Amino acid sequence: MMPFLCSLLTKIKQSYIYSQITIEQQITDVYFPGLPDHPQSDLINKQSSGHGGMLSFKIAGGFEKAKKVAESTNLFFLTESFGGVESLIQHPQTMSHSSISPQAQQEAGITDNLLRISVGLEDVTDLIDDLGKALAE
Repeated sequence: MMPFLCSLLTKIKQSYIYSQITIEQQITDVYFPGLPDHPQSDLINKQSSGHGGMLSFKIAGGFEKAKKVAESTNLFFLTESFGGVESLIQHPQTMSHSSISPQAQQEAGITDNLLRISVGLEDVTDLIDDLGKALAE
């Protein structure tokens, strides 16, 4: 799983997805402990040999754009479960963290433009293309 995730993250940050301009303007932050600039990068490197298949990112454009991206993917299933082998996407504020107060969400970094994905077994190029198309809509 790690090669797929590293490839996905690298290509996201290097503007590989669909339109180089679109991705840089629309993804404002990426949260993944495998990135060297993540605040807990050293800790995860000491505790594990890989970095897992989940990452979160913020979309420019707020809730409506984040919702549209999550609903527009074809390969990522929109769901709260992260237990399968397929790629999944969710909007934590309205899904997994909807039962906690807005203040608790804010303190946890759960914003209206945050999306979380779990990278599955699909071809990474297909996943990148799918996410890129959803961002371009």
